[in-house]
Amino acid sequence: MRQNRLILWVICSAILFLTLFGAVGRFGQSSEVTLTNMAATLGLISAVALGIERVLEAIWTMLASTKGGWWPLSVLNDQVTGMIDDVNLSITPIFQEVSENLHVAKEAGEITREQFHAASQEIIKIRNRIEEFRNLAPNNQQVNLYAVTAFQGINYIQQRYPTMVKNVNAANQAITGLSDFVATIKQNPGKKLLSMYFGSMFGMLLTATIGLDVFQATGFGAIDAGPLTTIFPQIGVAITGILVGLGSNPTHDVIRSLQEIKQNRKLQNTPAPTYMMMDVNALDDKGRPMQTMVPVSTYTLRK
Repeated sequence: MRQNRLILWVICSAILFLTLFGAVGRFGQSSEVTLTNMAATLGLISAVALGIERVLEAIWTMLASTKGGWWPLSVLNDQVTGMIDDVNLSITPIFQEVSENLHVAKEAGEITREQFHAASQEIIKIRNRIEEFRNLAPNNQQVNLYAVTAFQGINYIQQRYPTMVKNVNAANQAITGLSDFVATIKQNPGKKLLSMYFGSMFGMLLTATIGLDVFQATGFGAIDAGPLTTIFPQIGVAITGILVGLGSNPTHDVIRSLQEIKQNRKLQNTPAPTYMMMDVNALDDKGRPMQTMVPVSTYTLRK
């Protein structure tokens, strides 16, 4: 059922993306770019890319605090949550055991009431600190903090009250398994794909509204896409929207590449200076007049 919903969502998203791309390429408007405002237009394109990037980062930060750092990958999120619950189940008996043994020691007169009260407060404090991280929405950083705090807490208890805690190996194994699993998850692929998708959609809406075309802004003029140009005369605006939606770094890289291509074409189209042989009077090594031929640039002759 979940897989069917995912396939349906992908199909609908692709249709919506292609529809918007076609609409922008067909009906979008590009602003007139001249040599005087070319740099300003490129700066505006870069600013739009940076703005979209910052907005998406803010949205993901908000979602991470409520739905977890691995949303929308619910399977991965559920697995991490389950492993956190396993760690909690493994450390709970340790706290119960040390609390019960403290009561026994107090009743047997092995420790004073003040010592019992101080030890109980210390145990509660460690437990609460672990629970604080457990109750946060899971992401790489929070899970690592939870695992480190739990590991340090139970090992401190074992060293502080060695006669009251029998074995913490099971808890340590559960914590190590959680840490190792989270360490294998470097990035959230679902987050990256959604950022590219919604960023491109938002970018096309903005470039169509403002009239931004990276090809015209770099001096290429309207992009020539063959027969598609007649159907989508503003295809450059649509492509620019996708570009700015990918983020500031890809946008800067593409702008720099287009500028380099434009500069190389300009150098290739510049005629190389031609030379001709010209008679000049000169002296040989013995000071006698002689006539020789030397190359002279035609540019020099025009002057």
